[in-house]
Amino acid sequence: MSTTHDTRPGPAGLAAAVAGRAPDSELAVLLDAVDPAELTGEDLAAYVRARFRLHNRAEGQLLAALRELGTAQDGRTARRANSDEFSGDEVALLLGHSRTMTSRRLDLADDLFERLPLLGAALWQGWLDEPKVRAISETLTDVCVDHARHAVEVVLPEAAELPVMALRERVAEIVLDIDPDWAERRRRRAEARGHVLLRANPSGTATLSFVDAPSPEGIDSEARIDAVAAAVRHLGVRTPIGQLRLHVGMRLLNGSTEGMTDRDVVLMLAAEYHAADHPDDPGPGTAALDDD
Repeated sequence: MSTTHDTRPGPAGLAAAVAGRAPDSELAVLLDAVDPAELTGEDLAAYVRARFRLHNRAEGQLLAALRELGTAQDGRTARRANSDEFSGDEVALLLGHSRTMTSRRLDLADDLFERLPLLGAALWQGWLDEPKVRAISETLTDVCVDHARHAVEVVLPEAAELPVMALRERVAEIVLDIDPDWAERRRRRAEARGHVLLRANPSGTATLSFVDAPSPEGIDSEARIDAVAAAVRHLGVRTPIGQLRLHVGMRLLNGSTEGMTDRDVVLMLAAEYHAADHPDDPGPGTAALDDD
């Protein structure tokens, strides 16, 4: 008579069972045999960390596969050195993604497996996730290879503990230590790519953006909208301030206020509000505006 022993780890002791394991198929099999609902304390935390590493390895495997597809040549296993402007078409069709999204993923794949291999290894080993890897890669887009690789070496020991925005700032700080003129060159290149973007939202609304606008003009434009909105609010308009700023900004842009001074715009918007929402309320007089 033979006895079969179940060698899978029980709910207790999982932390010890997964410690030091690579995020590979064996780890996946081990975790698939465990119900996280039965875990507590360090075992549950270890389960989540192990799943995190497996997820990151899977992202690395997908990017590697996308790069193979993006550099493939018909009927040949030999690959081109890098993906090109047409590589995204087949990938986009295969995954049902937009060409823009596909291009970003192919660019990241090229970076991780060619220009910044240490960064690719961090994703492949599972301890750094795709959003942080992407943040580092995109921050280093305009940096020469030697400086970019140096920045990766410096930031990787800190990367796992930093939020994405702080990580971008830290990478920029490292590059500026090497190349003090880099930020100015990056700003000029970004402004040269500046454009207006209208994006549809799932709610049926739209987002209008000024992408890579020069900072001084952007700050001045926002300040003008804020000032007009504040003046309208002072005339008894109780529209939430965020909506009021949006309304002011759209009216300043859509041509309906052409030739009007900001004071005229304020009086017009306040009058429209009171006429529509409070027909019996004459609202504060124009003297209130003059007191500001």
